[in-house]
Amino acid sequence: MLSVTRKENLITLNFEIYLINKTSLANINLYVLAGSIKKQIETVYSGTFGKIELRSNVTVKPLYEYKLKALHNNLVIAISSNVTNDNVAEADFGGLLIKLNPKHLESINSGINKRTIPHELGHILGLDHPHARAKFESINLEASALEQSITNQEKLNNLMCQSWYIQKAGITLNDALALTENQVKLLFENYTSKKLTKNYHIKRRLFSYSWIGKI
Repeated sequence: MLSVTRKENLITLNFEIYLINKTSLANINLYVLAGSIKKQIETVYSGTFGKIELRSNVTVKPLYEYKLKALHNNLVIAISSNVTNDNVAEADFGGLLIKLNPKHLESINSGINKRTIPHELGHILGLDHPHARAKFESINLEASALEQSITNQEKLNNLMCQSWYIQKAGITLNDALALTENQVKLLFENYTSKKLTKNYHIKRRLFSYSWIGKI
């Protein structure tokens, strides 16, 4: 479940996330990972951004056994061996699914990597990279007007900038967790304009449910 509410200058994000293991690895402790994910999301998506206060309420539910029917139209983080280019993780842009590479679970649990989950969740919430692909000090012309307004200085430690950008800027990647006031405004606009959950990877049929694509 994903919901976003606003009361004057307070925006509240409510996440109910199902955590599942789609690999053949049997020794993954989903409860430990769930605690790490909750802490990272609530840390990044809380605080004061310009005139806006942002709060996050996060529940992560580990499921060792599940039926696809229970996951339909719900936010899912799936540990998967089918992450593109063996990246740490990837997400449906504006969708409800994050795929997480099992090779990097230890770094997430230890806090060595506290950026990947919040970054991919940003894409779930409809945030784009504010810079052009593989181009330093640039503007992503496919991003929203609010994201295009982010300055080059703000990009240096921004959560949604790609890793190569942060590293080239000489900033520690794991500390590049900042959001701007405009990005926070966009979270609410994306939700109210129903731009989210459009690319979900579970398809409902008449009597059954199935994954779309490799998970």
